[in-house]
Amino acid sequence: MRAAIADMVPVNRLGLAYGVLNTFYGFFWFGGSILMGVLYDFSPGTLIVFSVVIQLASVPMLILAKIQPLSARTANGDKKLE
Repeated sequence: MRAAIADMVPVNRLGLAYGVLNTFYGFFWFGGSILMGVLYDFSPGTLIVFSVVIQLASVPMLILAKIQPLSARTANGDKKLE
């Protein structure tokens, strides 16, 4: 993930970008852990269904990343000349 951030952000803003990324990552990890714990207490079957649905929802993002990789862009969003 750090390599992708380094490709998208100017060098003078890398520290801020890494900090923002790790902050959001931590908050969402914590929130997801709480949600999965509540779902497990409610019903392990519900937890399994939730996990499968979330995993399947990520498939379109993976396909999009394969079609248009980040390495094809510069830090300001313009296409690189090849």
